[in-house]
Amino acid sequence: MSKVVERAKASPEYLRQERARVFKAFDIYKQNVGYGLLAETQERHEEIKSWYNACLNLDKNAIENVPSEVVKYYDK
Repeated sequence: MSKVVERAKASPEYLRQERARVFKAFDIYKQNVGYGLLAETQERHEEIKSWYNACLNLDKNAIENVPSEVVKYYDK
């Protein structure tokens, strides 16, 4: 990957745009869990909450590594 692309991907604005896309998928997942269409263990619930909070803090690793439960609702 070129240095220009790497720098662009590390910029706060790029991360915010990617986070917005990821959070759309998370909202779908969250609603499905809330309605009882999907189940999650308490341990997994805590892991996903930690991931969500890391995304709120613009953690590049978290934004790029979406939990598998959320990924299926993520339109790349």
